Amino acid sequence: EGEVRQLKEQVSALEAASASVAKALRDAEVDMSAADVFRKKTESEVADLREQVKQSESKGKIQEVELVRYHTEMSELRSQLEQSRSEQEELKTSLNELKTREEIQEVELVQYSSEVSKVKEELNEVMQLKETSEKDLKAAVEQARVQELELVGYHEKVLKLK
Repeated sequence: EGEVRQLKEQVSALEAASASVAKALRDAEVDMSAADVFRKKTESEVADLREQVKQSESKGKIQEVELVRYHTEMSELRSQLEQSRSEQEELKTSLNELKTREEIQEVELVQYSSEVSKVKEELNEVMQLKETSEKDLKAAVEQARVQELELVGYHEKVLKLK
């Protein structure tokens, strides 16, 4: 009877420790080296309890089932933790890729903006040259007309003189 009580106390202690570990695994990332130490300790305790369970057949079967269930739950939680860490790393990688793309796009935008400004400046220069050329052409055409009129006038004078 004392041995059964002692086993119950040990099972209760183990259940409390297992619940604490399960909560810690759900609430935050667990330091894996500390978890491994705890796992080894727990597995050692499980092995000891299994040995005691064999000696005390009346309560032993129930305790073994519960311990296996807790061990399974811990394994599942560890697996979930590893999966969450993996997903977190993937998300960090994706975020970094997006940031890199954004930075590249910002650089390209600055380059394009600079190129657009240069093209606008060149277009303004071309438009100014065009306006200047048109004015020069009009002035040249006007000058040619004046010279043509002068030439016609000289020609008429020459014809009158003949």
